[in-house]
Amino acid sequence: MNESKMSELKDRIKEIRVRDHITQNDFAKRINATPGFISNVENGRSGLSDEKIQAIVLSFHVSEEWLRHGDGAMTPFGQDQSQGNKEEVGIRIKRIRKQKELSQDEFAKKIGVHKNRVYAVETGKAVPSKSFLNKVVRAFNISYDWLVTGEGDMENHERVDDKLIEWMNAHPEVIREIRERAGLSPSSPLAKKQREGR
Repeated sequence: MNESKMSELKDRIKEIRVRDHITQNDFAKRINATPGFISNVENGRSGLSDEKIQAIVLSFHVSEEWLRHGDGAMTPFGQDQSQGNKEEVGIRIKRIRKQKELSQDEFAKKIGVHKNRVYAVETGKAVPSKSFLNKVVRAFNISYDWLVTGEGDMENHERVDDKLIEWMNAHPEVIREIRERAGLSPSSPLAKKQREGR
């Protein structure tokens, strides 16, 4: 890692610690490192492996692009990740869970996370990572925009349309019958009458 990148990285590591009010020792524990290693990173003497970068992204819910390059916002949601935003996303997560009649443990298993993570997100104590949000979107067919901003429809209609098309392709006999009854098939009596009338 070149020197200018290391100096920027050290500032971002310290920024995370200041944001979360934690010591180098606490930071190190969360990513399975030593306090001396974190001190070296913050002093520009060491860089971070891809494995450690991923550990920081997951443990501290920061954007990988921001951590690696300083690009974009620190958090996955954008520049203003206020407590209100966290709580609103948590409320929407809880709404999905309640609609599906799932416990936090059941919800967590469906998206492949620990139930404590679901609790922390629902109560606004933690910022859900982009990975967490994407798992919810895929598992429950939820619109990503709705989940993050609360705007638009909750359901991801594109995926519903894809499922409908997939079902239609798997059941051509049912589609043929519907087309014939509606007079849309070339062999239907209605279509024949229309051709004869021309």
